[in-house]
Amino acid sequence: MLKIVGLGPGSKDGIPSANLEALRNARRVILRTARHPSAEVLRGEGIAFETCDDLYESSQAFDELYTAIAERVISAGEGAVYGVPGHPLCGEESVRILLARCEAEVFPAPSFIEVTLAALRKPFSGALQVWNAHDPMAHWPDARANQMVYQVDSRQAANDAKLRLLQYFDAESRAYLVSDAGIATEKVLEIELSEVDKHEVGPMTTLYVEGLSLERPKGFYGLVDIVDRLLGPGGCPWDREQTHETLKRHAVEETYEVLAAIDSGDPDRLCEELAICFCRA
Repeated sequence: MLKIVGLGPGSKDGIPSANLEALRNARRVILRTARHPSAEVLRGEGIAFETCDDLYESSQAFDELYTAIAERVISAGEGAVYGVPGHPLCGEESVRILLARCEAEVFPAPSFIEVTLAALRKPFSGALQVWNAHDPMAHWPDARANQMVYQVDSRQAANDAKLRLLQYFDAESRAYLVSDAGIATEKVLEIELSEVDKHEVGPMTTLYVEGLSLERPKGFYGLVDIVDRLLGPGGCPWDREQTHETLKRHAVEETYEVLAAIDSGDPDRLCEELAICFCRA
């Protein structure tokens, strides 16, 4: 059975003893990348390994890359151990592919989530949304929740994450760039959200933005709140009585009002009419 081992944040004490033992006893050790401090730890322990860094150069897209990594690991056969930074089940797409294709034993280790929170020394309560800077449109930020954005490994990734967050947070919102969390070179930079892409980032950089105290957030979650209030206890009796059949006449009326708002060229009016239209739908 394949063994998938977490290598933690990059220090020797961040790798559990069971993980090191699995690596020492492996017939073949494959690391996703040697561009991580944990690779130096393994060298210091005398553990030989090969990496998938060459696949980063030959792959045209991340989907292609992670599939190629998974195929290489599977082809290694019985007795192989696959090592990844952090926790294997946190932000590791190649591990997701492997677990869908074969049986594997997972050896956990501290993830970027725990060490980032420890570096910030800012305990949070409530919600924490964790998402990938390389796929910002796959996530709908709720500004009431703390935001943790991983894989902020380039200025482009930082810019993409920033632009997504600026749809829900003010430009002056406090943001934190946490680099090398959990190792000796750990650094926390406190800045305004608008400045995120103006600073150096790297493969071990995570962006953190604290949630806001809002009665109603911007965007999709704000719309959901409005609908919940209208249809909930103490809400609007008229809305609760409506069915799909009763809404047909109103849907036609609201559609014409949306068209009129488009013709007016007034974006605020259009937003208002669309909100009314969706709430009634």
